[in-house]
Amino acid sequence: MRRGFVSFLNKVSAAILFLAAFVYVLNGFYTGDIRARQVRYCRELVKFCLTLVDERTSALSDPSPVLVRDIVRAAAAYFDPDAPEGPVVPYPSGGLARITVFESASGKVVYPLTVSGASVEKELLTGTAERIEGELELGDRFGYFARLHGVGLTFFAFAETSDLFSFHSRTLYVTVGLLALFCLVIFLMDARRSGLDLGLLGAFYARFDEGFRSRAVLLERVEERYGRGHEQVVRRFNEMALRGGNLIRRLEDQIRSLGQQRNNLKKLIVLYRKYAPSENLQNLSEQTVSEAVSRRQDVSSLTLELVDFVDSLENLHPEVVSKELSGLHSLLKSDAAASGGIVNYSRGHLVNLVYGVPAPDEKSFLRAVDAARRVLDWVGERNGSAENISGVKWSVKMGLCYGSALTGVVGESYMVLGRVVEESRRMLEYAKRYGVPIVTDHLEGLSRLGAVRYRKLDVVHGEDPGAKGPVSLYEVFIREHGGVEDAIKLYEHGIGMFFEGRYEIATLDFKKVNQLIGGDKPSLMFLQRCERLGRK
Repeated sequence: MRRGFVSFLNKVSAAILFLAAFVYVLNGFYTGDIRARQVRYCRELVKFCLTLVDERTSALSDPSPVLVRDIVRAAAAYFDPDAPEGPVVPYPSGGLARITVFESASGKVVYPLTVSGASVEKELLTGTAERIEGELELGDRFGYFARLHGVGLTFFAFAETSDLFSFHSRTLYVTVGLLALFCLVIFLMDARRSGLDLGLLGAFYARFDEGFRSRAVLLERVEERYGRGHEQVVRRFNEMALRGGNLIRRLEDQIRSLGQQRNNLKKLIVLYRKYAPSENLQNLSEQTVSEAVSRRQDVSSLTLELVDFVDSLENLHPEVVSKELSGLHSLLKSDAAASGGIVNYSRGHLVNLVYGVPAPDEKSFLRAVDAARRVLDWVGERNGSAENISGVKWSVKMGLCYGSALTGVVGESYMVLGRVVEESRRMLEYAKRYGVPIVTDHLEGLSRLGAVRYRKLDVVHGEDPGAKGPVSLYEVFIREHGGVEDAIKLYEHGIGMFFEGRYEIATLDFKKVNQLIGGDKPSLMFLQRCERLGRK
């Protein structure tokens, strides 16, 4: 019985294929006849338009060219389906015939009026140039043309090739439908022969898909109802699923551990490239390395710049410039690594150092001040030694800030980001403005420095939109001078008198400061202010 059913389905399939081929051949003859009838209709339409124009022009004694063209447009519009007042003239296939009238010599369009003044395509003008009338087939249309004697105009009645596509598609739809029916029959045959096998394979695929795609579900057992006729295969698969689940769990644990170790190693490499102290790296365990690399912590930011360095570049050889800067950068990198800091960014003559990273350090502000002292000593020795190849004496200014910042790995670099870094750059600008080596706004850190001297330099209003109220600036005396302690007291007393409006007393204080510290630019600036405000 099974063999007889298969034989019956084979006969049905052969009949469907024969019927599909017959319909396709019939479609070719049918659409070809429509095309020929459409061409004949276009010829009759052109002839009728020419006759209509001849009758109307013959009735007039001597019509002007403008009047003749109006008659031609009226005759064409009568049969134009797109004309607002003209009737629609269907052709035998059920589509629409359209008319174009143009000048035979230049190709300028006379009708339809919507494109009047334009020119027909070169292919149409060339096809109508050598004959008076005849059939014409273009890429997207076909039809019949004829010239109008005496006025130099050509009528072209045509049909769009796309209009015939609908007729082709009707029979093609039938053909496709028959082929789809054939495919359905084949599918039924295959489904009847392999239904149970496909069900079993589908169950296997579902289990593997759940096991490899879902993180929450491992390889599950196959239900016994899928194993009709394949009981042994299902039993072996379920045993494999049990053993595979245990193995996958162990592998996932190992891979997770290896991934964490890999990420920690990458972060340690980034820290090493940033010249982090070796003792800090040794103290980072596998559990704390992620926290050390990406977190928020208190740091000290020191930004330094070689003042007027760029102005001398044009007169120096590039190799000399790079060699001298390399010496400074080597000092900064080695000093930062030894003092628990990093070189955060560098622009050649402008460098930002951050202390207290990657491991937090309560003494980071003191380490930054000590680093500033070493930089000033190195620059002073360099200016008076043979290492000054260019002969240009460097002047270094620095800005120092303390505060909270974000530390993290950005790309392949370990960076420190935050307002404290930007504020140190602003302190640098104040150091350049007041002509002092280093400026800071962190009074609490200065009070813990012990023997290091400092003075209140000025009170300014924050230029940053996020700043809150006035900001007090302080100068750190890296190098001791004679009479510094008395000069600091006089300067701070002069500032107090200045802000109280007692400019005469402030002037006396600032003059004494200049006697103790010759060429003190901050006191000279306040002397100018006192003189200007005292006159007012």
